[in-house]
Amino acid sequence: MPWRRLARILWTPCSDLRTCRGVGPAAAPSFSRLSPRASRCTRHAARWRCPPVPSCPRRRLVTRLIAFRDVTMVPCRARRQPWPDRHNHRQGGGTAPMTIDADFAQVRTAFDLMDTLDRFQTGDELRDALLGFLRGFGVTHFTITQLPQPRERLGPHMILSHWPQAWLAHYDRNRYYRHDPVGRHCFATLDPFLWAHAPIDVGAQPLAARVMGEAAEHGLAEGICIPIHDVAGFQAVFSAAGERLELSPNARRAVHLLAYYAHGAALRLARRRRSGPRAALSPRERDVLTWLAAGQTLGQVGATLGISDATATTHLRRAREKLGTSNATHTVVEALRQHEIRL
Repeated sequence: MPWRRLARILWTPCSDLRTCRGVGPAAAPSFSRLSPRASRCTRHAARWRCPPVPSCPRRRLVTRLIAFRDVTMVPCRARRQPWPDRHNHRQGGGTAPMTIDADFAQVRTAFDLMDTLDRFQTGDELRDALLGFLRGFGVTHFTITQLPQPRERLGPHMILSHWPQAWLAHYDRNRYYRHDPVGRHCFATLDPFLWAHAPIDVGAQPLAARVMGEAAEHGLAEGICIPIHDVAGFQAVFSAAGERLELSPNARRAVHLLAYYAHGAALRLARRRRSGPRAALSPRERDVLTWLAAGQTLGQVGATLGISDATATTHLRRAREKLGTSNATHTVVEALRQHEIRL
């Protein structure tokens, strides 16, 4: 039974598998503590240069699960020819072992990076660390952001961004998030997806193809998107892009897990910035928030206060920046919580 063999291998002491980097039976470690069936299966895995196993028990288990799902889930007797020239792959006969080694190196690097995310003190440090890891997959830009409402700007919703500034300004100025098929698909799925797999509704999003084409002109030709959800529903999106991405299935899983850790670290840094001293709200900003709390729209607030809709929107934006909030409702709630306004 493959699962029984897998269970025995998973409980093999770490020192046995960590040194297993040879290409023949002579390089395999001692398996005296295993049953004969487990020894045969483990030696077979040893022949194909199993990568070093991390010292942390949880990461060791995850790494082995990924490894043996890809390599040893097929029974030994059925794996007579795992790939061409199995005894001479160091001389270029077979490429699968080297591919597996590269995948494991990326997974180990992702786990190591997750261990250090909480140590960064600034957004720039976090941004540089994430970009350094993602460049190995062809990623040149990434962003962690919430998605705005149809009448809102994208800028205040950015949590951490390394997006091209020219594209970000062009995207925000033209309100492209209303036509972006990637952003729209984030609300419809829990799973990571490639930009190319985002469905386009020509009727609802007539400018969708134009948005994707102009993104490619700014160096964002291919991308991967990870929607971030919690019990309350959709929270944010982690999106990474470049001219050409190289993401194996294991690499996608690593980026998926890293996105959640990065989102949490970016939120902690954002809250730390907001907890410091901030500018007080102006009397007019308090008036706008008070009438919004009473249930009026921005147009009604402008008419009540004798100002234009654009001016009312500007006051709301400034109040949102001071309070560190993401939308009008969040701003009103935060202003009430901090006793800036009263009902």
